[in-house]
Amino acid sequence: MGFIASVPAWEEIPARILSLCCIAVLVGCQTGGRPPDIAITAVPQTVILQRNAQGVTFQMTSVIRNAGPGQISVLPCGPQLQRDIEGRWQTVWSSPCLPESPAREILAGDSAIVPVMGAAFTVPELSPQLDPRFVGGSYRLLWSLTYKTDPTGPTKELPSDLSSSPRFTVTEAK
Repeated sequence: MGFIASVPAWEEIPARILSLCCIAVLVGCQTGGRPPDIAITAVPQTVILQRNAQGVTFQMTSVIRNAGPGQISVLPCGPQLQRDIEGRWQTVWSSPCLPESPAREILAGDSAIVPVMGAAFTVPELSPQLDPRFVGGSYRLLWSLTYKTDPTGPTKELPSDLSSSPRFTVTEAK
């Protein structure tokens, strides 16, 4: 009789374990899976593209604000400048990548002000080369950002819709 009475208890154990696992997964999805609330701005809203004999130069500032939860990292390869060409974002300039540089950490509730200065060249000996599509138009900055909501958890890459600035205008100097 004692053995028969213990059989239902053994049958209940897998159901209890399964219930606890489901609860743990649901809690993990609610806290660890949500990316931080990030705001990226480009200053000024109109950027002047200066042309010279060797190519073009520009300068602006980007503000990256992390409202949380967790921290974000700005990877050492700086932003890409993307132009809206026929409704699609096309990269027309990328900042030089400095892989030996550390990522810049932005904690929840903090922000970073990042100067963005760039050049692109028509002279073959200089890099990066000027993309002929890099002319006046509607642009955005696209950053390489990762996030962690748990200090011991995995690092995840933010999708482009969360790691880009709103539209701004690039005009050519007269």
